[in-house]
Amino acid sequence: AYTVANVEGSPSVTNGNLTVTGEWRVDAATVASGTAKVSGALSFGNDATMVVSGDINSVHQISFLVAKAASISGAPRLVGCEGWKVMVSGGELRLVKPGLSIIVR
Repeated sequence: AYTVANVEGSPSVTNGNLTVTGEWRVDAATVASGTAKVSGALSFGNDATMVVSGDINSVHQISFLVAKAASISGAPRLVGCEGWKVMVSGGELRLVKPGLSIIVR
């Protein structure tokens, strides 16, 4: 298991769990093209934040798959994406634009 205060980009953990206690920094281009993958559980501490730099609205999507894991507990507070929110469903963490319809399977 790995516990880290800060994460940059889209990490890949192939042999265990990942806990983020501080800041997860990612730019809009990485959100649009990359997905973090964790073979075990992905957990977020109470003070965890996801800081997105760049203009995510320029990508013209209403949902981005940001992370996949066997399970996800907690959710980071989103910083830098006005009008977006974090949604956790099963083993997926997504950024979604509220008010628009999406189907998560």
